[in-house]
Amino acid sequence: MKKTNKIIVALIMIAAMLASSFTALCGTSKADKYEDIVDLYVYSESMYEFQPAEILDVYADLQTSHPDLKYRYAHDVSKGTLIPILVGKHYGTQLQDGMISAMDSTCILSYTRITPRPEALDGATAASENSEWMEDINDIRRSIVKYYEKEGKTVNLEDIKVTVTVVTPAVEELDIAAGTYDYVMDTDTGITQAVFEKICAVTDINQRGRSKQNNLQKVTLTAETKDGKLYKMVVGSDNNFYLLDPESINVVDFGTTMSYTALDKTTEDDGNVFLPPYIDNDNPNKDADVTVTIKSKTGENIIAVVSGETAAELSKDANELGWYYPDEADKTVIAKVYPFDKYDNKTFNGKVSETVKLISENEKEDTQNPKIDWTFRRKTKDETQNADGSITIVITYNLPVDKDSIPSDWEPIYDEDGETIHKITKTIKKGENYKKDVTVKQNGTDATVTTPVEKVWELPKTGDIWTFAAIGMVILVVFTISRRRKIK
Repeated sequence: MKKTNKIIVALIMIAAMLASSFTALCGTSKADKYEDIVDLYVYSESMYEFQPAEILDVYADLQTSHPDLKYRYAHDVSKGTLIPILVGKHYGTQLQDGMISAMDSTCILSYTRITPRPEALDGATAASENSEWMEDINDIRRSIVKYYEKEGKTVNLEDIKVTVTVVTPAVEELDIAAGTYDYVMDTDTGITQAVFEKICAVTDINQRGRSKQNNLQKVTLTAETKDGKLYKMVVGSDNNFYLLDPESINVVDFGTTMSYTALDKTTEDDGNVFLPPYIDNDNPNKDADVTVTIKSKTGENIIAVVSGETAAELSKDANELGWYYPDEADKTVIAKVYPFDKYDNKTFNGKVSETVKLISENEKEDTQNPKIDWTFRRKTKDETQNADGSITIVITYNLPVDKDSIPSDWEPIYDEDGETIHKITKTIKKGENYKKDVTVKQNGTDATVTTPVEKVWELPKTGDIWTFAAIGMVILVVFTISRRRKIK
């Protein structure tokens, strides 16, 4: 095949394949985007396989009833390392034009050397086909060279091995057994005589089966660099063709999940501040400690944690940051206990907000932010009667109180440090009625607790009044007689 005839051959291929495709489309249902070609074409079975006639059918649907149709195994271009396939003068920028077209199908066929009509191979030889094929396949090599140059790397054209594998599955109607017409071409050996004979046979089979089948072959193209890096041809979700590094999409970013456990109840982290189960007012029990558990969701072991400037490895015992393996045999799970008592002071005011960096065994990182707020509440309200008949009321809170929020007629009772306040007090004199809603704020926050305080002294009973009156009269008489005697 001479180079000057290349475009003519391509046009013949396109016309023949389009005619067959549209003929099939006219007499079949569109219930499924691909249902109409189930009996016409051999399907690709992964994103690394290509069936030229299937590409052609996608092109036909894009032009007619399914303008948004994508290739069934289109690869998400946001994932993995992709090298754009930049073809040469025969096909222009066809594989990078953002379209699925008939020329894409023709370009794929050129990598197989299969043609739609046997007469296209008249006069061809293994040598002539090898020369044409190497010219086309070098586009793949040049695409890698250009990509590497942009990445600041150097690779020589001859150090890239490109392999094209062509598979013809079993076709009962044509008495074809699986594997009979399979062949492989690579840039090391080129098109041998044996491969050329397979190409001729396959071309003839496709022609004989044209009434039922239109190109039976599935194609896989791989490229391998001298350092062992392997790429496979795919079509992207943007309708462009690429060489994909399969390893780059198999790498899962390290990630973790977090949960909180308090009073034997576990709550998955939802990004909000965790509020330990609330203990009612007037309950003297200590508020619950909280255990935070972090799990690797990618199966990688967590080997260390970092908080601020401190990095610490993990073991079954809590490290200097408090983290440990609950089960030393499972290093994908770590935990830390946040005791209420540690955060019940003016430094923390019952709050936790910690940024923790997790380090995986593969030196990847993830970050979690344990956030805990214990609820400000009243623990007790005690009343004591004094010797002079007055009463003293003491209100105790679970967390530090803001001194400035204490009502002016109440006094703080300082903790041993002389600064922190958990209690306030007031003495009510005997006979002095008192009624007030006593509201204080949690130190360092706007949370408040209101305690109704009321003391109403009872009036003496009627019998008691007469007794007090009689006693008073006796005292008055005795006092009067005493004064008169003194005067005389």
